[in-house]
Amino acid sequence: MKPVPDPAKRAMPPLARLELDLEQGWPRVEGPGPSGEGGIQVLARLHGCPVGLVVAPLPKDGYSPSQFEALVAPAVAEAVQAHRWRDEQPIDARLPALAAVYADEPACRKIQRALDTDGPPLEVVIPTRDHADRLAECVDSLLATGYRQMRIIVVDNAPSGPDTADLVAGRADWGTRVRYVREGRAGLSRARNRGIAVASGDIVAFVDDDVVVDPGWAAALMSAFLEEPEAGCVTGPIVAAELNTRAQMWIEEYGGFSKGFVRRVFDPFDSRGCVPLFPYAAGTFGSGANMAFRRDTMRRVHGFDPALGLGTAARGGEDLAAFSAAILSGRRLVYEPSMMVRHRHHPGYDKLRKVILGYGVGLGAYLAKTAYDQPSTVLQVARRVPPGLAYLLSPESPKNVHKSAGYPRELTIRELVGLAWGPFAYGLSKVEQRRQATPRRERPGG
Repeated sequence: MKPVPDPAKRAMPPLARLELDLEQGWPRVEGPGPSGEGGIQVLARLHGCPVGLVVAPLPKDGYSPSQFEALVAPAVAEAVQAHRWRDEQPIDARLPALAAVYADEPACRKIQRALDTDGPPLEVVIPTRDHADRLAECVDSLLATGYRQMRIIVVDNAPSGPDTADLVAGRADWGTRVRYVREGRAGLSRARNRGIAVASGDIVAFVDDDVVVDPGWAAALMSAFLEEPEAGCVTGPIVAAELNTRAQMWIEEYGGFSKGFVRRVFDPFDSRGCVPLFPYAAGTFGSGANMAFRRDTMRRVHGFDPALGLGTAARGGEDLAAFSAAILSGRRLVYEPSMMVRHRHHPGYDKLRKVILGYGVGLGAYLAKTAYDQPSTVLQVARRVPPGLAYLLSPESPKNVHKSAGYPRELTIRELVGLAWGPFAYGLSKVEQRRQATPRRERPGG
């Protein structure tokens, strides 16, 4: 009998990427050609700011302007109206065709230009390990934002060679704006904490080395801090840089990293509209690949837990712990849609299996840390467990509603297995952390 091919390993037609400026009108979108197979990922912008992301099949004949409007307009309407309200522009019940161009320059553009030119200091920490090639693209995108008061701290975490140090030293065009720091102890949390220790400004941002930031990224995050003085943390959407394989599509269906394109403010004293585990289900707020903190907030919550994160048995959860700690310390957390980055999802299914397992382990480890650090929260967390499990498992929950019929059940199982293992992983990680902190005793006689 001929073996049945594994659907997880079948190729998927690449999705064509299209950026749409809503001020320019609805374009005609050409089809994929004779094959009749294809898809499209549409990023819609208004005044240069992202307001929506649509992933859809691409018919053989493409889309006429009216068909394309019917596809995109409903998905971006809420974000467009919210953006125009913040710009103090007229708001009506329909999405104009497309967006009316007003005589006055939009407020968002004035704010971005002012901050890029003369905004407060911003320091960006990039932890990295043996990825000099993709690190260069990340740093270049940060400098291309034009934010003059930005300084970048590259933290080389337990490198196996000099490639990253050589890259930073050899890029004369980076000048004094990029600083190289080495952290010899492995672990993502340690690398981030090293960056905090080196930073001197009030605002410290963190991005992973496999992201490319949007041109308005720096001004957007700084604007959120300035407009929300009680904010201790600001996060933003993380969208796929490419969707060429089923594994990349499934990570988007899992939840992706984008939380929409409307600004949201999470208040420690108001959990309305949040998930059942608020404020402990911190994945609702964002992801560690794209986040920024006030430095005094990070001091207050003692930075990132070295027993969490990549490089430990816990595999992750350090960003979740930092988000929740910031909120529980009395600070607000802002999700700012214009603080957008593009992330290169892993293309292979085998890697995806490991990633999903790691997400589950990290969440379980983080919840264990919460109970370990604050025993008084155990009852609060326990009361939230039943609705929290429903949120994780129900097909109708916001977490799962975007999963297709072809989403592998194996991935859901691996996430739950990881969640159950997480508390034990955190215990192992704490033991290892203490072992490393204990100085070795020399035997008598050397």
